[in-house]
Amino acid sequence: LTGSTSAQSITFSATSSFAITGYRCKLNAAAYAVCTSPWSTGALSAGVNTITVEATDSNGKTGTATTTI
Repeated sequence: LTGSTSAQSITFSATSSFAITGYRCKLNAAAYAVCTSPWSTGALSAGVNTITVEATDSNGKTGTATTTI
């Protein structure tokens, strides 16, 4: 997204043998925040941006996924 500050909306899901109880998202080096799918990143800085989503299941296990745009 060189030279752009467009917001992006991402859609995500997770699977587990236990129910997914929540998600947390973060953009680049920002702190995690509770989020839902779809999630809007807000304005992005020019260049490469990294989005990380963390899912937690009812057994307390977490998993993360990261994508770079």
